[in-house]
Amino acid sequence: MTNPAQLSAARRQDDLVLTQVSAAAGDRIGALYRAIWEPIGGGGRGSWTDDQWATELAPAGVKAFVGQIEDADIAMAQLGWSGNGDAGLRLCPGRAHCSGEGEISN
Repeated sequence: MTNPAQLSAARRQDDLVLTQVSAAAGDRIGALYRAIWEPIGGGGRGSWTDDQWATELAPAGVKAFVGQIEDADIAMAQLGWSGNGDAGLRLCPGRAHCSGEGEISN
């Protein structure tokens, strides 16, 4: 995506709980990323270590979220701001009916 107008609302999942996590949750974010992307052969960060994930999530402009249903981690989202005019949003759901990734940048 290259324009915010390309974003569209999805059906609300009433039992989904979205919680912000710190960079210390790099292991959790990495495990979710691998579980979501490895089966479909996508993503470029599948081999990252927990420390690499923690470093990715550490800058002040980066936020990470974990989605849970019935206490099971099923999705991750990462929001970032580089400070140079680029912003990104990555949402990696673990359910086939809502999988995808999008980025918006200037």
